[in-house]
Amino acid sequence: MTNWEIRQKWKELHQNAALRNTLRPEIRDSWERSFDYGINPMLRENPYICTQNEFLQYKDNAGYLIEASNRVMNSLFEFVAGTGFVVILSDANLCILKVIGDTESRTWSDNAHLVEGSLWTEELVGTNAGALSIALAKPVSVFGYEHFCLFSHVAACSCAPIK
Repeated sequence: MTNWEIRQKWKELHQNAALRNTLRPEIRDSWERSFDYGINPMLRENPYICTQNEFLQYKDNAGYLIEASNRVMNSLFEFVAGTGFVVILSDANLCILKVIGDTESRTWSDNAHLVEGSLWTEELVGTNAGALSIALAKPVSVFGYEHFCLFSHVAACSCAPIK
């Protein structure tokens, strides 16, 4: 699908509730919860960024996780380098602790505020792979138009919880 086709599909899903039944059940259910939360689907960036003190506390609480993940994240980045993907580590609260990516992918993630200290719970930003992965306790991928908010509608994201 082209970006234009993805955007059209995303718009149609927002305009026609019956079309949401074509989504995978876990995505459809997340969309319905996102509507119930009153999330603005037209958000162009994630507005939920921790204060510096809050982020330091999140990082302090996850110090071991951050240290233990470095080698794995760097290996994964070598695998996806040049593909437009970033490698991200978040805590169980979906606070982004670390982002690794090349210049192109970091430009997109920075513009969407997919940055260290940003919060990605379903209650704040709607359907996304991180929130679904935690809620379902399994790896999840979310493609383009399946994301609830505009700022993610052209992204593909895969997440896996660390148990």
